[in-house]
Amino acid sequence: MRSFLKRYNETFRIFIVYLSLCLAISTVFSSPLVVQAVVNPNLLTNPSFESNPWSGDTIPASHVILATDIGWNSEDPGNGTTIPAGYIEIWGPGAFGPGRPGTVGGTRVTYPPSDGNFICEINTTEHGNKIWQNVTTKSGSLYLWSLNHRGRIGNAANPDVMQLTLNDTAQKDYIKNTTQFADGRGAWGSYHGYYKADSTTTKFSLESVSAGSGPVQSGTTASQPGEGNLVDNCNFITIADPAEVTITVGDNAPSNSELVDNLQDTFTATPDTAQPAKYNTVGIFSVLMNVYNGDGDLIGQVDSIVNVVPLGSTPTATPNITPTVTPKPTPTTKASPSTTPVPTPTKSPKTGYAGPTGSIFAMIISGGTALGILFSMKKRKRVSQ
Repeated sequence: MRSFLKRYNETFRIFIVYLSLCLAISTVFSSPLVVQAVVNPNLLTNPSFESNPWSGDTIPASHVILATDIGWNSEDPGNGTTIPAGYIEIWGPGAFGPGRPGTVGGTRVTYPPSDGNFICEINTTEHGNKIWQNVTTKSGSLYLWSLNHRGRIGNAANPDVMQLTLNDTAQKDYIKNTTQFADGRGAWGSYHGYYKADSTTTKFSLESVSAGSGPVQSGTTASQPGEGNLVDNCNFITIADPAEVTITVGDNAPSNSELVDNLQDTFTATPDTAQPAKYNTVGIFSVLMNVYNGDGDLIGQVDSIVNVVPLGSTPTATPNITPTVTPKPTPTTKASPSTTPVPTPTKSPKTGYAGPTGSIFAMIISGGTALGILFSMKKRKRVSQ
């Protein structure tokens, strides 16, 4: 009986050792891969024109303000007389707000903002007016732009027309594939597209092309050069920055998440050409990264760099470049952009495999326990002999 109990105890101890090792290994290999998730901020200043001296019903009849006082600039062709050059026209709550200009063809028309409480009218004086601002960008980075546009006098058949230019180049809407954004007074049109910056400053410019024609307050029918092209909810957001990664010769290739900085949430990026499993040659290697939207469409590319240094060198981490924070809503899918504001941007740290710190600690403890048990068993066996 004593011999049976002895063998039973030894078998039980061996089982406990085996179980401890299995649990430790299982914990290590079940640790999750931390995936980059970033909600980048809107880089525009006062993108929905909410920052201004007016609130409630206090907006005056002369609801114009120096554009630079609210983060924008204003230009006109120079032959307008209605409003001085350099000023911007803001509509808001009250008698001279979204209900203005009162009636169109005898029908009361309202223009509720697509975001917040205020909107801007580009055509303050003449056709060809523009409002603009400079945005700090990173050359080689990919950006998303979006805006809402609405006609004031024109209808669907005779709409107001505007365009967005970035560094004086007209941008195509991603869905409608046109640089001319045409909308009547009945509803807001939504537009968005993608842009790869080629400089450290990008001029974001909203420009009037033409104003619609139709019955106006005076009862006449004519094109109104001083009226039209309402805009709201403008966005300019980082989608992906090129990354620079430094590794030692013989190391495994960097992960996809390491090869793109500040990748916007819902977007993904993969190499255009497969990387080698290991980098066995010292040098500087370019990796072209394809960037896809939430629908899986290729919307642009960024050129990242892998620096491979000799053994014995100490790789230095390249810090991520985080855009200047100016909270604002943003659409991120192929469908027409939503006008619902995005919560205050938060950024999760960019990491690859986080490392199972707790799991390694558990494995060490379990392994130590197992070795202790085995040592105890061996010692007892020697004593019994």
